[in-house]
Amino acid sequence: MPIQNLLNTMVSQLFDNPIFFAFFALISIVAVASAVFYSKLPKEKAHVIEQIRIIGPSAVLSLAILGTFFGILIGLFGLENATFGSTIDKREITNLIDGLKIAFGTSVYGLIISLLMKVYFVAFRR
Repeated sequence: MPIQNLLNTMVSQLFDNPIFFAFFALISIVAVASAVFYSKLPKEKAHVIEQIRIIGPSAVLSLAILGTFFGILIGLFGLENATFGSTIDKREITNLIDGLKIAFGTSVYGLIISLLMKVYFVAFRR
């Protein structure tokens, strides 16, 4: 399977999940709001600009980590009857994998956006 088909499949599966979409939207809103406030505030508000530069990427990472733990929690609660030595059916494995997709999807997206924000804030230092 070519890499482009794999990426298309990954992205479509992630966006089909409403929980991932909610974290995606929340991370995106924080990133865009931080960039807009950073670029539009007057230079007299230097202390606020500096706070946005520091807090924005950290807030994005915090949301990504929250999404990671939330996805893992969903996956683990999908293992309804799992106990040591018991058998796990296919539905429970699917629930676990779906939760892990949320976890890793939010982590990767949050890390990428945080990195891009840091590059933006350094490139357009105020």
